[in-house]
Amino acid sequence: MRPYRNHAWLLFVLFLVLPHHCSAQVADTTLWTANGSVYSVVRAGSTLYLGGSFTHVGPATGSAVPLDKGTGKLVRPFPKVKGFVNAAVSDGAGGWYIGGVFDRVGSVSRKDLAHIFADGSVAPWNPNPDGHIAALAVRGSTVYIGGFFFQVGGQPRNHAAALDGLTGAVLPWNPNPSSTVNGLVVSGSTVYLAGDFLGIGGQTRITLAAVDAETGAVTAWNPNPDRKPNAIVVSGGVVYLGGEFFNIGGQPRNHLAAVDSATGAVTAWNPSPPDNWIYSLVLRGTTIYAGGDFSNVGGLARNGVAAWDVTTGIVTAWNPNPNGRVSCMLVDGSTIYASGPFTSIGGKPRGRLAALDAETGEVSDWNPNAGASAVALVDGGSCIFAGGSIASIGGQERVRLAALDAVTGEATAWNPTVSSGINDRVNALALSGTTLYVGGAFTSVAGQSRNNLAAVDVSSGAVLSWNPNANLAVSTLVANGPTVYIGGGFTTLSGQPRSRLGAVDATTGALKSWNPVPNAQVAAMVLSGSTLYIGGGFTLVSGISRRSVAAVNATDGSLLGWHPYADGFVSALALGSGVVYAGGDFTTIGGLARNRIAALDPISGNATAWDPGADRTVNAFAVSGGTIYAGGLFREIGGQTRFSIAALDASTGTALPWDPSSGGVFALALGDTKIYLGGWFVEAGHEPQIGIAAIDIDSPVPALATLISADAEPNRVVLRWLVSPEAHVSQVYRKDPTEDWHPVGPATLFGSGHVEYEDNQVLPGEDYEYALAQWSDGAISLAGHVQVTTPLGTSFAFAGAQTNPTDRLVVSFTLPDDRPAEIEVFDVSGRRVLNRRLDGLGRGSHIVRLDDERALSSGIYLLKLSHGGRSLAARATIIH
Repeated sequence: MRPYRNHAWLLFVLFLVLPHHCSAQVADTTLWTANGSVYSVVRAGSTLYLGGSFTHVGPATGSAVPLDKGTGKLVRPFPKVKGFVNAAVSDGAGGWYIGGVFDRVGSVSRKDLAHIFADGSVAPWNPNPDGHIAALAVRGSTVYIGGFFFQVGGQPRNHAAALDGLTGAVLPWNPNPSSTVNGLVVSGSTVYLAGDFLGIGGQTRITLAAVDAETGAVTAWNPNPDRKPNAIVVSGGVVYLGGEFFNIGGQPRNHLAAVDSATGAVTAWNPSPPDNWIYSLVLRGTTIYAGGDFSNVGGLARNGVAAWDVTTGIVTAWNPNPNGRVSCMLVDGSTIYASGPFTSIGGKPRGRLAALDAETGEVSDWNPNAGASAVALVDGGSCIFAGGSIASIGGQERVRLAALDAVTGEATAWNPTVSSGINDRVNALALSGTTLYVGGAFTSVAGQSRNNLAAVDVSSGAVLSWNPNANLAVSTLVANGPTVYIGGGFTTLSGQPRSRLGAVDATTGALKSWNPVPNAQVAAMVLSGSTLYIGGGFTLVSGISRRSVAAVNATDGSLLGWHPYADGFVSALALGSGVVYAGGDFTTIGGLARNRIAALDPISGNATAWDPGADRTVNAFAVSGGTIYAGGLFREIGGQTRFSIAALDASTGTALPWDPSSGGVFALALGDTKIYLGGWFVEAGHEPQIGIAAIDIDSPVPALATLISADAEPNRVVLRWLVSPEAHVSQVYRKDPTEDWHPVGPATLFGSGHVEYEDNQVLPGEDYEYALAQWSDGAISLAGHVQVTTPLGTSFAFAGAQTNPTDRLVVSFTLPDDRPAEIEVFDVSGRRVLNRRLDGLGRGSHIVRLDDERALSSGIYLLKLSHGGRSLAARATIIH
C-alpha cells in the first residue's frame, strides 16, 4: 500500500461574467464533439450534418475523466483538460497528478503538469515544465516525473525530476538521462526508468536504468535491452518488462521478460513470445497480463491482449479478443480494465474502454463509450481515472457521417455508417430537399456498396438508389435543382470518362453530357446563376490554360474566359457582394500579389483591392453581410494574429475583434446566431472541442478587454482576459484597501488575444480591483475591470501551524458547522504519529494544540484536517 499522500488546499474558483462577456468567442459546450477530423458541415433547420474521418461523437469532456466503477458514467465534478494526458497517478487521497501535453485544466492555466483534488478542483501546485510529461510516479511526499524537458520549476532538469507533492518545489534528485523518459516505477528505495536514453547520470544505460530514489545515483542494475521497454511491473524481487525488445541481458526474449530486481540478470522465466510490441503490463497473483499490438502468442491467436503464468511462462486460455490494440490496463480485484483503439472486445461493442473478468476474460456491461483510448488508468477507489486523448465519454459510434441536434448538441438517431478503411473519409456534403449527397473516399454507406458517392435520406438515413460510382475520391459537391455537380480526383463516373469534374441527375444519378475536363484535382466549387466557378490544382481545363481557378458554363460545360491565374492551389471559393472569394496556397491571383486569400471580380477575374493576406492556407469561407469568415491553417490574417479562424471586414479586409481561436479549420457553416467550424482541432472557442465547434456570432465583442475568469484564493488571485487587437495593453493595475490604482505586473499575452495574470501579493479577506492599462497618446486608460474578494476560509479552511517552524504544534482552522472534525499528523515516511478527534467545536475559527499529550521530535510533519467528507492539508516543521 502506498503511504498517505497530502492532497489538498482549498481552491475557491470565482467565475465573473461581466455584462459585456464575450460569448461571441467562446464555444458552445453543449455541442457534442468528434474523435477525428470533420471536413464538411451542413446546417439544415435544427440539424447539423457532419462528414469526416471520425468514428464517434459525444459530449466534450476533455482528456482526463473519472469514471464510476459500477456504471462507467462520469463522476462529477471534474475539470476539463485541454490537450492530451500521457500519465496519471493517484495522490493517495482521492485525487490525481496528471502529466502530458496540455495548457489548461478547468479554468486554470497548467502547462503539461497538474494536480487535481478529489473534489475536482485544481491545486495551486504548478511546477511548469518546459516540455511534455510522459511518466509519473509517487513515493511518499515526492512526485517523480519523466518526459522530454530541460527545465522544471525554474531549475535545470533533463527529462527526469522529483517534485515536492505539496508545494511543487523541485527536489535535488537529478539522474540526468540523455533523452526522453517514457516510464517510471518506484519500488522501495529504487526508481526504475525506461525511455529513449542511452545514458544516465554519466553512465551508459540503454533505454532502461535504476536509480536511488533519494539521491538519484545510478545503481549497478543494467539488464541492457536491445530496444526500449514500454511497461514495467515490479513484484517479489522480479522486474517484469514488456516492450519493443528482442534481446535482454544477452538472452533472447521477444517483447516480454523477467529480470532480477537486485542483479539485473535475466531470470529463467521464458514466456511464450508475442509477435509484436507490448505497451502495458499488470500482475495479478500468478498471472501477468499484457496489452499491445500483437496478434499471436507462442503460436496461439491472441489479439491485443494476453495472459501468462508467471511460473511456467505458458500463455493461458484467457482471450478477450479485441479488434484493435490494447494500450493500457489496470487490475482491480477480479477485474481487468483495458483501453485501446478497439471498438469491440469479446464479441461485444465497446468503444475503447472495457472491463474484463480476470479469470474468464468475459466482458462486463461496464461501457463508458469513449471517443478515444486512454493511455493511463488509475484506481480511484469508487472510480477509475482515465487519461489520454479521450475527448468524450458517453457518446455514440458514428462512422464518417453524423447528425447533431443544433439545439441540444446531441447526436440524433440518424446513422448511415460509412466504410471505415484506414483512409476512408467523407469530404463533401450537399443538401437538396430531403436528400443529403455525400462525397469522399469510401466503398460503402449503410452496408450498401457505394464508391465515393452516395445519397442518403435525411429522415431515415436510408441509402438511396442514386449511385454515380466515382472511381477515385470526391472532394466537393454542389446540388442545384435537377443537377449535382461533382469535383475531385476521379477519372470516371458511372463507368464513363469524366476527368475530375462531372454532373449527374439529382434523382437518378444518370451521368449528364456536361463535360469540362480539368487535368488535375478540383477541390472547390461555387455556383452563381449559370456560372460554375472551380478551384483546385489543375493547369488546363478542356485543353486550355487555366491555372488553379476557372469558370465554366453550368449548362453546357463550355469554358468561360474568366482566368484569374493563381500560382498555387485553390481550396476554397465563395460568393460575396459582387465578388468571388478565393482561398488556398497561392501568392498571386487575379494579376496581383495576394497571399492565400483574395476577392476576384466575377466578370474580369481581376483581384480587387481587398487584401487581408494570410500567412498559411485558407480552406473555407462563410459570408454573412459585411463579414467574411475564413478558416484554414493560418496564424496571421487581416493584419492580426488569428489562429485558423477569423472574421474579416468585407470592405477593408481587416480582422475584426471576434477571435475564438482554433486548430486547423476545413469547413464553415452559418446558423442563425452561430458559425460552425469543422476541422482537426482539440480546442475551439477556448474550450476543449475536437473536430466540430459552434461559436456565437451574434453577441457584441469588447472594445478593449473582457474578463473571462477570476480565481480567488486566500493568498492568490488568477485573472484571465480576452483583449481585442486594438487594446495595446502593457500593464495590470490593482486598487486595494491601502493604495489607489497602481501597476502590479506586465500584461503578458498568452495564445491569441489572451492576457493572464497571477497576483501572489494579496491577503485573505480583502477587496481588490484589477484592470488592464492601455497606453494611447501618452495617457493611460483602464479596461476589463473586476472586483475580487479573497476568501477568509470562512466555510472550511486550514491555516496549519500558527508559527512555522515551531517548538510546539498549535494549529488554526475554520469549520463551517458543528459536525466532528479530525486532525492527523504524519511524519515524512507517511506514518501517522498523532490523531485528534475534535467534537462540538462549532462553526467558526479555532486554535488547538496537538502535541500537549505526546511530544513530537524535531522534523517535518504533514497535517491533515478532515470534516464532512472533505480534507485539507498543511505542513509543519518542529525544532527543539
